[in-house]
Amino acid sequence: MKHDTHRARKAPLAAYFSRRVYRTAEPILRSQIDAFCDRLRNFYDQEKVTDIRIDYLSTATEIVSLYAFGHPIGLHDSAEEALDWLLTVKAIAAVSPFFKQYPYVAQWLLPCPEWLVKILYPVFAPSIRLHGVNTFLTLIFLDPI
Repeated sequence: MKHDTHRARKAPLAAYFSRRVYRTAEPILRSQIDAFCDRLRNFYDQEKVTDIRIDYLSTATEIVSLYAFGHPIGLHDSAEEALDWLLTVKAIAAVSPFFKQYPYVAQWLLPCPEWLVKILYPVFAPSIRLHGVNTFLTLIFLDPI
């Protein structure tokens, strides 16, 4: 890639990676890491077993959500929701190469009900649910009333 092309592509994102932004994001990181450590301590004190992958995922997702959107998703509250989120992310990763080659199929599947997508293309069903939530949030926050 040519240097000028790289600079042009990098410029819109550069503001998100400045020292000032890191300093303002530090309290978010510290609070989430402290909450993560507290949860692990509680599991240890209560002699409970936890799936550390789910705990890492929920912590990372909460950090990104707080940083990018200003509010948490709430994955710390429920291991089931965090596991559902993990399955959704895996489903999106699994279908991305297919939809990159055949983008029109996604346009056909998105309006379908989730039960039908589970029959036609099961790995894409969690994405339908995510798309429905995003569409709902877009309608609430972006559409003029």
